[in-house]
Amino acid sequence: MRAFAVIPAIDTYYQFSGVNPGIVDKIFQPFYTTKSKGTGLGLAITKRLIEQHGGTIRAENNRDCGVTFLATLPVKQQEASAL
Repeated sequence: MRAFAVIPAIDTYYQFSGVNPGIVDKIFQPFYTTKSKGTGLGLAITKRLIEQHGGTIRAENNRDCGVTFLATLPVKQQEASAL
């Protein structure tokens, strides 16, 4: 069985309303941004790196405010060394 580590990260940019449900699928696409000076590359690069390591990332709106990004990465099992 493969083990995974879940890494939560809270984004305060969306502190009041969270991510609009209509764009949640778009925020990981390259060059998509809701910021006036954003490039739209941060989440796209993050997603690509996580997927290259066998993981996943998703965004969930928090109940009170903000967004939590949940990254899941496989944990490498170390082999017991011979004595």
